[in-house]
Amino acid sequence: MSTTCKKYFDKKFKENIWTRFLREIKNIKNCEELDAFLDKYLTPQGKIMFEKRLGVLYLLEKGLSYREIGRELSITSKTVSFIKRGFKNPTKRIIKKRFKSKELLDIEAKRDKKYKPLFSTKYKGVQSII
Repeated sequence: MSTTCKKYFDKKFKENIWTRFLREIKNIKNCEELDAFLDKYLTPQGKIMFEKRLGVLYLLEKGLSYREIGRELSITSKTVSFIKRGFKNPTKRIIKKRFKSKELLDIEAKRDKKYKPLFSTKYKGVQSII
């Protein structure tokens, strides 16, 4: 895996870029726009990694074991565990903690009212990623 620079952004800049990103997500109306959005922000390899993460969550919801998921998606059981653990904390709590921007919280609140969860509550927090 490639190395990422450890330089961190200041809080205001970070809030601005996340606000812009969330606004773009909010304006997606169909599959073509979603595909263009993902192409804008993800490399082809990044898109595959994102699809595998979504696949892990979907297959966990279906009740498959870590080993079965690993075989199906060509990933390790450790990766399945990592992805499952990563979605235990609800997104809303993470956004509130990291960003104090009222606009970000308003976007999140509107999103919660507009969309139904993709996954059941079997895996706590997973439904809040969509």
